[in-house]
Amino acid sequence: MIIFLYGQDSFRSRLKLNELKDKYLREVDKLGSGLKVINGAKASFADIAAAVSPSSLLSKKRLIIIEDIFINKDKLIFEKLSEYFKNKESDDNIIIIWESNIKIKKFKSTSAPLLVDGSGQEKPLLKKPAELFKFLSAQKYAYNFNLLSNTESANWVKQQAALRGGKISARAAELLVGLVGSDGWQINNELAKLLSYKMASRLTPGGAEIEIEDVKNLVRGNFSE
Repeated sequence: MIIFLYGQDSFRSRLKLNELKDKYLREVDKLGSGLKVINGAKASFADIAAAVSPSSLLSKKRLIIIEDIFINKDKLIFEKLSEYFKNKESDDNIIIIWESNIKIKKFKSTSAPLLVDGSGQEKPLLKKPAELFKFLSAQKYAYNFNLLSNTESANWVKQQAALRGGKISARAAELLVGLVGSDGWQINNELAKLLSYKMASRLTPGGAEIEIEDVKNLVRGNFSE
């Protein structure tokens, strides 16, 4: 099984990755002997092929996580991986390919994958990486984590607050997103700070709701005066 997690919202995709990894460790391999994480940016094809080869005696089902393969400097690795995955016989192993350097951008009626480098510049994928991306994104378990709109981010903030045993008003969630933007990592940090503040300051049992004044007082926006 191949699972492909990609998109610019690396916080939400990392949450999904951790969820899958925790499930594997909880239900399949409590000792973690069958778990392997590969730095795809520096790995060779031989490294990856060896890791995803048929299961060993240590674990019936292994979990192999390959991170950021699309920024690998080896131009041949993409063609080799495409052929390898297409011709690979199915087995019990789970292969997760996690990629934080690809975003999907719409051009009129079509969408195209772009590679985002360390400086934030966007470049079209070359032919062979594009072929690998096309194969991976066509898998049954392919998840695109593009950046959310402000409205989507505000709804996500409310869901996250509830999951953590707290509450945040709709206006407070909208203001939080308006101040810090769509960066999931910063939103998470600010939400954790707000929830801690409300829980520490509450006088009665129960989850206190984060209000717009709390966000105004505790959150610093991503802009200068």
